[in-house]
Amino acid sequence: MAKSKRAQAHESLAELTRLSNKMRALDREAMDFGTGEALHTFEIHTIDAIGKADGRTVNELAQWFYVTKGAVSQVVSRLTRLGYVTKERNPANGKEILLALTAKGETALAGHDEFHHQIDADLISELRDVPVESVALFNELLGRISRHMDRYIELSLERRKGVAA
Repeated sequence: MAKSKRAQAHESLAELTRLSNKMRALDREAMDFGTGEALHTFEIHTIDAIGKADGRTVNELAQWFYVTKGAVSQVVSRLTRLGYVTKERNPANGKEILLALTAKGETALAGHDEFHHQIDADLISELRDVPVESVALFNELLGRISRHMDRYIELSLERRKGVAA
């Protein structure tokens, strides 16, 4: 007998939770991306986000990663101390700090890009027998689930505000 949509949705969310847990386990491992220093996942992804759009601000990164400005500020400060990132005041808005990569940051970004190139190649190989239309549908479904979760995050924040008031 075919599973109901409710059962399938529950199974999908359970599998996404397991996948998320696996990704968190990988996130705890630091890696060297060609600079001789191990960087944690959030650090290299911050480098990646800055490298893909120099001039980003801490606020923009916080929104991009869906984390607090404080979390981004801590990572950016560490990356600045280690010589991966520079901070400069925006000449058009003196309050705003623009972020850019140093040569060392560019090296780490290139290493990260190569790492993802290998991961992508491995995944393509793993999915070699899956029709491209199925992968496109999967990506669409992930987007829908993500938007669904956004609504629950908003509700949770509203409830939290209501409790604090």
